[in-house]
Amino acid sequence: MTSRICILVLSGFPASGKTTLAKALQEFYKNSIQASNFNCYHVCYDEILSSNVEQKLLELRGKADHSGKPSQWKEYRRKILRCVEHLITMQQPQDDIFSYDFIDIDYEVMEKFRVCTGLQFAVTDPDSLMDVDEEKNDGILIIIDDNMYYRSMRYEYYQMAKKYECGFAEICVACSTESSLQRNHTRGHHVADDVIISMASRFEPPDPTGNAWEINSLIWNTETGGNWMDVTRLIDRAMNNPVIHSPQEDEDKKQADRIVCSTNLLHQSDQILRKLVANRMTEAKGCGRFKKNDLKSFAACLNKVRTRLLADLKKGKLLLPQQCNHDVQNASKNKTSPLYVYLTDVFYHWHSR
Repeated sequence: MTSRICILVLSGFPASGKTTLAKALQEFYKNSIQASNFNCYHVCYDEILSSNVEQKLLELRGKADHSGKPSQWKEYRRKILRCVEHLITMQQPQDDIFSYDFIDIDYEVMEKFRVCTGLQFAVTDPDSLMDVDEEKNDGILIIIDDNMYYRSMRYEYYQMAKKYECGFAEICVACSTESSLQRNHTRGHHVADDVIISMASRFEPPDPTGNAWEINSLIWNTETGGNWMDVTRLIDRAMNNPVIHSPQEDEDKKQADRIVCSTNLLHQSDQILRKLVANRMTEAKGCGRFKKNDLKSFAACLNKVRTRLLADLKKGKLLLPQQCNHDVQNASKNKTSPLYVYLTDVFYHWHSR
């Protein structure tokens, strides 16, 4: 039988009280006779990705090249995400897990994950079962404890919940920036003040009215307190109403992604063609062979080529090579990008005809 699972994502500033809340939930579900019998697993990013290691990875990210590859910091976080997915898949019936890719597991990170959550299993053996308390058969609560200041970070866990039809909930553990700074200095390994201040300016709290996927969310203010029953009711509601994986929703998202990609491709193409026109005009002015009226005619000719190329792209008459569809987002800023190189060749070829 498949276990009921709920992913609970805690977000908030450093030292806001996320870990305190996570441990309180573990203790509550462990000892309360009135609570549901949930197996709780606390995934504390600070324990898996220590502040020293994270700082080094962030420094490397600042020096990262423009190859398009994820930074080491993002890659490390992705590995933690995969560990959580591993935990979920091992609660599925054995017949359902053969499609899961165990090769992508980083066993060094998985060992830290195992120690952090208190799980007992052989990290190098994908067939080994997780250490689940059979007496606690009401479900499994996975508590994700991290800053999660961008909504996109939390959305990754929502996507995982949808993939495996788990429950999903969010608690934003809130406090003022001043309180976060004060509490931070009382901790053994505190983060730099400017990190907290910067995070506060960028923090994206849950928005259930603007994002339907954040419907199961609440704000837990550690300065003013909150209603504990609101927290447990939120978890029960999410556990009892798992995210349903809809094939139609997948198709709708693919269609939306295609529209966004197409729009971005046209925008970048327009920016590239405008730069090519500007560059060609600069060359014409610099050579000194054109009179004022001739420059106007030359500019009109160049813009006619630009307009026609863009129109053919929109209508699908000009088909781009497959490689031009990759790394489109900043193609107009990179003269070596496939899209920039291809449009340069076509532009000069059309102009020379």
